[in-house]
Amino acid sequence: MIKNILTTALILMSLSLSGQTSASVLADELLLPNTGGALRGTEFYSDVNGVKKVESRRSNIELYEEDKQADGALYLYYELVLSNGKTADIDYHFDASGNLFSLSTNTYTESDQQAQVLYDHLLSYLKSNFKSTGTDNEGWQTFEGRRQNYTYKLYIKMKEQGMWTKSKYVGFDMAVVR
Repeated sequence: MIKNILTTALILMSLSLSGQTSASVLADELLLPNTGGALRGTEFYSDVNGVKKVESRRSNIELYEEDKQADGALYLYYELVLSNGKTADIDYHFDASGNLFSLSTNTYTESDQQAQVLYDHLLSYLKSNFKSTGTDNEGWQTFEGRRQNYTYKLYIKMKEQGMWTKSKYVGFDMAVVR
């Protein structure tokens, strides 16, 4: 009887653990490392239409806002539906000339534990592929990358949201060094 209870408990535990989407799958959905470009198949200094064209090819992402600022800067705000059923916000930032100079993401997960695992996975990826430049004064881990004729910074940080019940999510930003 006890043996059957333990066996059932182990099976239920393994099913609940396997129900969570792995950090590597979420990271690949977010970064799209095999699509070329600096991130998600785009390059810095791409124009707005180029970014829209690249993102419109994907069925799990939707443009939910396009915001033009008084100074001519343009922001594209996308929502990406991840395989775990949660979402990631992907924000593209263009200068007044219409060139991509920055993008940021916030990735929401099934649990604080999964957020930590995703953060650790992305941090390991950055450490393996980019030059670490330390931690900035806001607590972001910083890295440096080089593409063609420009240098860019990568930033990653675990964040919290919620007024009463805090939940963790992963912030990941990239920007051209000017």
